[in-house]
Amino acid sequence: MSIKLKKSNISLRSILDRTLFGSSYVVLLLVLCIIASILSPTFFTLSNLLNLIAQTVPFFIIGAGQTLVIILTGVDLSMGPVGTIGALVAGSMLIKGDSILLSILTALAIGAGFGLLNGLIITKVKINAFIATFGVSFIATGMLSWYFVKRLIFGFPESFRFLCVGRIGKFPFVIIIGVLVFLILYLLSHYTKLGRSIYSVGSNPIASEISGINTDKVVIIVYIISGLCAALSVLLFMGRVNTSTSAAAENLRGISIAVALLGGASFSGGIGSIEGAAIGAFIITLLSNIVNLIGISLLWQTLITGVAIILVMLSNKMLAKRGGVINY
Repeated sequence: MSIKLKKSNISLRSILDRTLFGSSYVVLLLVLCIIASILSPTFFTLSNLLNLIAQTVPFFIIGAGQTLVIILTGVDLSMGPVGTIGALVAGSMLIKGDSILLSILTALAIGAGFGLLNGLIITKVKINAFIATFGVSFIATGMLSWYFVKRLIFGFPESFRFLCVGRIGKFPFVIIIGVLVFLILYLLSHYTKLGRSIYSVGSNPIASEISGINTDKVVIIVYIISGLCAALSVLLFMGRVNTSTSAAAENLRGISIAVALLGGASFSGGIGSIEGAAIGAFIITLLSNIVNLIGISLLWQTLITGVAIILVMLSNKMLAKRGGVINY
């Protein structure tokens, strides 16, 4: 009896396509690391890498919240002002001497409250996510202008600042916060019924509803998570610079979307991941550092980020057309 052996179609290209190297955002990250190491011989030192990761944490947290929303084919345009309101209220409480725990919980409650509002408007009033969150962002911005206009909050307690800039030996404490958030959202998105529902609703909301998934509930929960991420992210930003004003919200909306898209999320829905958001956030941090190393205006960072997003989207589209597997 003879046995016919089927010829394997495995090639280097197929192997690359089926690993992280088949994801264009990982390739972009590697290219940026090479550029940064050429510009700075100390780039790959432990202390520098820890500093970069510490800077990345707030970007990752706000980007992770936006990523979950985009997986649902939604978008949260209110993250900047919502997170800033929570952080400013918490900052005011800290200055008055309130406990750190109460202040942080208050900020998170405000973020969750606005997230709930977004979710209810989208699911119950049936308003498009773009319009709903855009409107809520104006409400939040109006509240900032009314209550916190030109108010500078600074001089936070050292015990609070330790959470943001403190170190255990040489290890930045904020990285521990980032790892905890990563683990919670990673496990939630990959190993829970809610996580599976998020991807299902993002891929096909009608089929998901027919299969018994409460799509409205999923959408509301995701927007609450987005609000929580916004509040925590801005709190960490605030503690890092030891000051906060209502102007802090200006760039965060764009940053959150950039992190999500650079990390492989797609507005077509059902695509994206928490690990991708972590890579996207690190890309943003690297771009900022490379711009500083080159010594050009920070205004170029916005332009370069935009070009990077377009390149990642084009690469993903080309990879999908040739049958590559993009690992989200």
